[in-house]
Amino acid sequence: MVIRLPANKRLKARTIVQTAYAKLSLSLLDLQRFTGYLNFVSIVVPLGQTFLRRLYKMELYFPPGNGHQRQRISGEGRKDLAWWAEVLSEVPERSIATHATETIFIWTDAASSKGLGAFYTTNTQPTPQPESVFSIVLPTSQTHAREHINTLEMRAVEQAILYWGKVWRSKRVVIDIDNRAVAHGLAKGTIRGASMQVLRRCCLLTAEHASAKKKGYTRTHPVLAVRPAVQSHIT
Repeated sequence: MVIRLPANKRLKARTIVQTAYAKLSLSLLDLQRFTGYLNFVSIVVPLGQTFLRRLYKMELYFPPGNGHQRQRISGEGRKDLAWWAEVLSEVPERSIATHATETIFIWTDAASSKGLGAFYTTNTQPTPQPESVFSIVLPTSQTHAREHINTLEMRAVEQAILYWGKVWRSKRVVIDIDNRAVAHGLAKGTIRGASMQVLRRCCLLTAEHASAKKKGYTRTHPVLAVRPAVQSHIT
């Protein structure tokens, strides 16, 4: 089953994006209006929420109490607008699976003093095999930098997708994570802070493996499902 964005709504979204991109500055009210509409369009654009975060972040730079004062569009915000312009150059559509597919269950974890690790099982392979386990020792430069644990947990997911993404194509992947912020971020496609850069890569990698089409991220939905893990699930 496939859902598509109607022609009139796609035309409106394209006009909004092109008009905003052509401007040097925007008022807070203008910014809220067009991000609100693009948020609606995200129903059919799987990574839409992911590519609104940098636009939402612009709202922080407007003074309170004056929705008409204008601020320059940030370089990062322009990157999101450019992504939307490319996506809307074709008719966005989203596939919804109507039949059961094989499910992959993956557990990921990270420790700032140790490294990253993950393993996965399937319906037909209930115990991890050597090829379905990995661990990475973090370089000294990174452990000394004391990267936030949310970012490290997100990096573990990214590495898992890099390791096994091709194997998981056309399958449903359930990720168990013992970090609620990261689980929520992956489920929503957006998260605050430095973890957002890693999350964006995770979403793009997932979309690449979910479809063999050149612009697969506009054509299919991510295969990931996420749930916070209880500690006993990952022992």
